[in-house]
Amino acid sequence: MGIAVYTVFWNDVEGAAPEEYNEAFLASLREDLKKEESGCIKSIYIEPRFYSGKGDFWACAEKQTAELFNAFTVAMVHTARRLKDCTLIAGFVLPDFEKDWNALIAGKDDEEAQCALYGGSFKEAFAKKYSHYEFISR
Repeated sequence: MGIAVYTVFWNDVEGAAPEEYNEAFLASLREDLKKEESGCIKSIYIEPRFYSGKGDFWACAEKQTAELFNAFTVAMVHTARRLKDCTLIAGFVLPDFEKDWNALIAGKDDEEAQCALYGGSFKEAFAKKYSHYEFISR
């Protein structure tokens, strides 16, 4: 029995427009995860990533904005919603941008910080409905 990590790319989850989700992809992912329930995997962690095959996104520091972090997080919370009945999911791998997010909001006043990303971190975005998930770092 082991632990598996499923990588989920943002551009597979969300289309060209904000909150335009690829429900066919999410249904297929859910089906794959449900099949694992009869196998030898003990638990699964979902590892959210920004883009597949599109280069190093974080090389462009000017693209790091509260709106971008928020949109990514909203898409991953939506992913969690679609996978909520997959009993093997133990949690999520924290995205690499967590330290970038903390640095970005460090210089903001309280109102700005509260308006962005649920007022906190990637992990806090899941707290209300998905508090049972564990969050691990790579």
